[in-house]
Amino acid sequence: MLTLNNITVIFNESTSLEKKVLSSLSLEVEDGDFICILGSNGAGKSTLFNSIIGAVPYYGDIILNEENLSKVKKNKRMKSIGIVYQDPLKGTAPHLSVYENILLATKEKTFLKRGFIKSLKEQIIKDLKTFDLGLENNLNTACEHLSGGMRQALSLYMATYSNPKLLLLDEHTAALDPKTQDIIMNITSSLISGRKITTLMITHNLKTALTYGNRLIILNNGKVAFDIKGEEKENLTEEKLLKGYSSSLSDETIFSAF
Repeated sequence: MLTLNNITVIFNESTSLEKKVLSSLSLEVEDGDFICILGSNGAGKSTLFNSIIGAVPYYGDIILNEENLSKVKKNKRMKSIGIVYQDPLKGTAPHLSVYENILLATKEKTFLKRGFIKSLKEQIIKDLKTFDLGLENNLNTACEHLSGGMRQALSLYMATYSNPKLLLLDEHTAALDPKTQDIIMNITSSLISGRKITTLMITHNLKTALTYGNRLIILNNGKVAFDIKGEEKENLTEEKLLKGYSSSLSDETIFSAF
């Protein structure tokens, strides 16, 4: 479904500040995978995502559903890739209402009119009710006035609305309080499973990494250091993870276990 072949990213190449962030990183992602990605700070997690969406130059090949993305520009890539960032202020247009933001995400020409097609509006309200956050009662509220949790839920809904081939979650719960993190992860899991979207999720939360997904990947020095899946992933505990892989984990991940 997604193949990364020898992805290398070098910042400030050929200067005194040159830094290799990804180093011949290779990864095979299967259709339907939900992969949690851990790693120390600077391991290349966010750079990996930026490579996939075409936000940074890279060497190697990124192949999504048999299409080599190397010559595909970012705006075209984003038609088949959804992404939600850590910052709740990203992912939505702050001055537009909830309903206007969703109209843009539907990619329908209805945004040229001053309202939803009735059936579309009814379906969206039905969907938002399942989040149990009150978004369906705030359709005319500007996104800048929403709570962080509501904005992340809306960002998730928008990012998954058109059933992208791939969803990237870049620490999308990190800025939220623990209770809201749990709510957003439940919404995340529901959307992913319901729409059967292949997903890569960066997290520093040990509980989240162990609870969700079918694979756990740990990056170290710009490469895939460990790819934990199957029975090993199912039987992995916080104690085993910290004992066996702590040298490749961030301080935030280690501290989240206590």
